[in-house]
Formats: sequence, C-alpha cells, structure tokens
Amino acid sequence: MEGMNRQQPALACPPMMSGPQAILPPFTIPLPKNIMEGFSLFCQSLAKLEKKDIHH
Repeated sequence: MEGMNRQQPALACPPMMSGPQAILPPFTIPLPKNIMEGFSLFCQSLAKLEKKDIHH
C-alpha cells in the first residue's frame, strides 16, 4: 500500500511517437460557405461593437 503513494518519474514519448501523424492542424479543411459567411458577419459585428466602446 505504501508504494502506491510514491511519486513516479514522468516518462515522455519521443515526438514522432506521441500520436497519429495523419491529424491535420486546425482550419486546413475549408469551411462550408454558409459557415464562413456567418463567421465573417460575427467578426464584423464584434469590430463594430469595439468601435462603439472606444468612442464612449
């Protein structure tokens, strides 16, 4: 029972062994047009809100 509470050294895997290599980084797959348009409008609305806050 006493051995269960002892700290164990962390073992790290080499980077090439850390996981599957076929995973793509974020946003490498193009977003559908309707999602892209909605996201663009959302970003524009945030920019407008930010401009309003700066002027008040």
